[in-house]
Amino acid sequence: DCLPLAAVVDNMYFCIHGGISPQISTLDDIHRLNRFQEPPSEGPICDLLWADPVKDFGVTLTSKTSEAEGDFIDNAARGCSYYFTYHASSSRREVVLHKIKAVGKMALVFRVLREEREHVMRLKGLSPNGQLPPGALERGRIGLLHAITTFDEAK
Repeated sequence: DCLPLAAVVDNMYFCIHGGISPQISTLDDIHRLNRFQEPPSEGPICDLLWADPVKDFGVTLTSKTSEAEGDFIDNAARGCSYYFTYHASSSRREVVLHKIKAVGKMALVFRVLREEREHVMRLKGLSPNGQLPPGALERGRIGLLHAITTFDEAK
């Protein structure tokens, strides 16, 4: 009965209906939201749905006392949420980007474990301590085969 508030597409693109919120800094902040409700007229859910970039998106607002306060101003046109500046979106970009990359790396590792289990078991058997070499899963099938070849040659 409820649509998603946000999505990460191809482990690269952070997609939202509206904009960003001063109350959201990470993807975990979004995961903790209770989306199974009517959209409130304020707060992070409202911002994800209705926040808008300022008209002059690349221009810093100087009407507020601090840069952080100037990143979000009341959105009088909608009667809810905020206008956000380029600085507000770019300062959160790095945090979100790192989280997206981490989730992508975990998905790759789990996919390699699932699809290459025979090679994983063989490599664990060749390793003196029964563990995979660091980073072997991150390089996928090619990394596993290279590590197996390296152990075989070392024998």
